Amino acid sequence: MRRRLSEWAELARDLQDVDAFSQRVERELHAHGDDDTAASYIQAAPPDQLYLGLARYWRKRAERETVAA
Repeated sequence: MRRRLSEWAELARDLQDVDAFSQRVERELHAHGDDDTAASYIQAAPPDQLYLGLARYWRKRAERETVAA
């Protein structure tokens, strides 16, 4: 799980598009598990919400680095 979240964090930074991120995450979830498990995961942690949190992380990190420079 930790590895996957790290990969999704990088994906959110690289894509910078909530729809593309959400579609990719949902495809991965369906590809690596059955439909019920994927649906449960998506309900518990909606990809668009994951993206918003990760995008905020990257934005705040960039702000801190700018201030420190």
